[in-house]
Amino acid sequence: MLVLSGCSPQLTTEEYVQRANSYADKEEWKSAIIEYKNAIKLAPKNAQVRFLLGQVYIQTFSSDAAIKEFSKAIELGLDKNKVIVLLGKAYAQRYRNDEIIDKINVSESLSTQDKATVLAIRAGAFQRKGDKESALSALKNASAVDSNDINVRLAWAIYESQYGTIEDQIKWLKPLLDSDVADAWSQMGAIENKRSNIEKSEEAYTKAIVLRGFVHQDYLSRALVRVKLKKYKEAKDDLSILKKEGLTSPLILHSEAVIAYEKKQLDEAQAKLDEVLSKVEKFPPSLFVSGLVHYEKRNFESSVSALTQYVELEPNNIQANYVLSSALLQLGKIQQAIVELEALYEKHPNDSRISSLLGGAYLRTGQLQKGIDLFKVSASRNPTEATAQFQFGSALIRDKKTIIKGQKVLLSALDLDPELEQGNMTLFLSYMQSRDFLKASKIAQIMIDNQPSNSLAYNLLAHTYMARGSKAKAEEIFESTLNRFPSDPLTSGNVARLKIQNNEIEEAKKVYLKVLDKHPSDLRTLTSLAVIESRLGNLDKKVKYLKTAVTSNPSLLSPKLTLASEYEKQGDYQDVLDVLRDVSKKDKDKIEVQLLIVKAKMGLNEFDYSLVLLKQLVAKYPNSATSYFLMGKSYGVLNQTINAKQAFKKVLTLTPNHYASSLILTRMALLDGESEEFEKRVKQLLEMHPESTEAKLLHAKLDSAEKNYQTAISTLQELIKSSPTVEIAIDLARNKWLSGDKNGAITGLELWLDRNPNDKKALMLIAQFYIKKSRYDDANSMYTKLDKLVPNNPVLLNNLAWVYRNSNVKQGIKYAKKALSLDSDNAYIKDTLAMLLLGDNKAQEALKHAQQAAEQLPNFLEVQLNYAKVLIAVDEKKKAKQLLGQLAKRAQLFDQRQQIQTMLNSL
Repeated sequence: MLVLSGCSPQLTTEEYVQRANSYADKEEWKSAIIEYKNAIKLAPKNAQVRFLLGQVYIQTFSSDAAIKEFSKAIELGLDKNKVIVLLGKAYAQRYRNDEIIDKINVSESLSTQDKATVLAIRAGAFQRKGDKESALSALKNASAVDSNDINVRLAWAIYESQYGTIEDQIKWLKPLLDSDVADAWSQMGAIENKRSNIEKSEEAYTKAIVLRGFVHQDYLSRALVRVKLKKYKEAKDDLSILKKEGLTSPLILHSEAVIAYEKKQLDEAQAKLDEVLSKVEKFPPSLFVSGLVHYEKRNFESSVSALTQYVELEPNNIQANYVLSSALLQLGKIQQAIVELEALYEKHPNDSRISSLLGGAYLRTGQLQKGIDLFKVSASRNPTEATAQFQFGSALIRDKKTIIKGQKVLLSALDLDPELEQGNMTLFLSYMQSRDFLKASKIAQIMIDNQPSNSLAYNLLAHTYMARGSKAKAEEIFESTLNRFPSDPLTSGNVARLKIQNNEIEEAKKVYLKVLDKHPSDLRTLTSLAVIESRLGNLDKKVKYLKTAVTSNPSLLSPKLTLASEYEKQGDYQDVLDVLRDVSKKDKDKIEVQLLIVKAKMGLNEFDYSLVLLKQLVAKYPNSATSYFLMGKSYGVLNQTINAKQAFKKVLTLTPNHYASSLILTRMALLDGESEEFEKRVKQLLEMHPESTEAKLLHAKLDSAEKNYQTAISTLQELIKSSPTVEIAIDLARNKWLSGDKNGAITGLELWLDRNPNDKKALMLIAQFYIKKSRYDDANSMYTKLDKLVPNNPVLLNNLAWVYRNSNVKQGIKYAKKALSLDSDNAYIKDTLAMLLLGDNKAQEALKHAQQAAEQLPNFLEVQLNYAKVLIAVDEKKKAKQLLGQLAKRAQLFDQRQQIQTMLNSL
């Protein structure tokens, strides 16, 4: 069988180069690149071939590949002078300005033309870095070498485009335009684009393309101009030509992104830009457009990130700096925006957009005079521009001293443009604020005359009468406006609110329901109906309206937050998460959304998860007191006391008057026995919140700890009248008991239990008091009741067993054994059972329980004494004597020492 090979016979290096040169002469770049690469495979150290390949890469704007080949050629011994101009151009194509400045230098061995060109390339690098002086110096040196060199003239023209005038730029280009230099016509295309002569710009780029006779970046420039002319098909055709010729410049994909951006296909634009930036990190054109796309999508953080990187590379782009500053303001980073805007304003003091944005930023930071001064300059420069006068007047009315002057300036703005509704509205609000209701009425009437079909002005007029105290006249205007604009949400809302003020709740509800018939998705109406249902106690209907608000306005965040907050309030934590799961991606990371998710997770007892979220939040929002507060609560539930305290202290650092954190830290100090810390925090709490019941209660605890019982009693007696709680009742009883008024303590608790018969804490305490007063039947009654309220509670059963020790020891033993079966390791129950068994003459059975209790509570003297009693009863006197001897050394109270001595004497 005859097999035919598909491969050509092996060519030599020289033959591959000849074929490549032939393709290059015909501008068939893709084929030329393949053949040069074949030659390099055979002769990888051939510097000349690499130089030729680099030249082709320059033509296809494959700048990185060109730089690689030129650098390798120099490394292999090619004279740097031969390649320096092309290497400089490749660096320029990739905006690698630092490398131009470091590596592309003039040497005496260069030709005159190459010297001039190198200086021109260096001037461009300095200019792109914003170094005006160095750029100018390089250009002057280039002119000194050869002022008529094409590259020098082109570089001067680019310099004038940024630092001079269009006229100066054209002067440098004129001889080149007359000579049909393609690069000059490329610049002319940019000039006409800048002048907004878009069709002439397209013509200039077309001429440059024709003059070159080969595929060039001008196709890209023309494509972008055609996008502005909405010639999207022609623009795509230009890009297709570039692709067909094998050009791999990132500008092609970038231009496709720009087309998508201009067509408002923002997601597609961003996807293409991301692809460019993944291949060519920090590619300036794509960083710039990415910043614009993110801004329009309201992804302000991403916009700031992209534009910050861009202005580091291209610091002189006015639009980039302006949008960057706007994005910073949107994020609330006002001071940072001011720094950017001040630098921009210094360079462009006549740009009204910049002065307007900077003036507004000054006002937001309370720098009123700076804002006024800036708007004043703008107003004086543009005396016939209504917007400039409006901004100046709006700034003036913020200061009481200049409010009248501001109102006059606003009137002058309205003289220039009577239909400037923003001006009318600002002036109206100013008159209302200064209580000049008559003038406010006149402005409202002007607004009615300007826009008789707009309900807003009629409502404003009614508000002026309300402000003057003419409620009847206001109601009349509201009602007539509602007749004129039936079911108008704004007017209906005002009418309904008046009815609510008159306690006509059902009538107000009817007004809102009429609005809903015509505007079923009106958010304010749905929210108002939810509020009414809440007021009527119809929580299910409230939730129903809030759910409708969400489904009717799926793209809005606020109704989702309102519904989720309501679910959180009602303890429906899973519903909170379900609602917030549908929040858009851009809203997902907002702090208000994250905090609700945290609260829901805490409600579901997922505290570890909530802490993960909270740590992320405080990293992103370090001044969020709420985040730290919730963190403290989560740590508290997990018994991480130290971390909890640190979190609550951080809250107080951020918000010194945060009541809940102060209260929690005070109670934690009390529980931890930190007496000095407790005293300090109680006093601070009472000083900041003197009317707080909790603060007064804690101060009473402090008085009690310091044995100022009467002072504590006085405070607690006031609190029990104004804010009765079981904690206050118990503290009052304990303080009376400690002060010696034992009957008063019992009487107070009996009165509390008359009103709160099932209060377990009060029942427990009064039972203990009864025991101490030897009122065992009363104590038994309390414990029996508690056993019914809290069945099978080992502590209660133990106390109940102890009550029976003198009256019915066998019943007591039953209760003690039941308690021990529920809590088999409880030493106190074992001690109780041992004493009851001993009282029932069952000393041997008692021994086991007494011994275990003594082993578990070695430092509890009373338990040790009870063990000694059992040892004596079972005739282990030697052991008992040894134990009592040890206890005698530890006993501090006289009664204890006397009891021990009596027992020793009996032995």
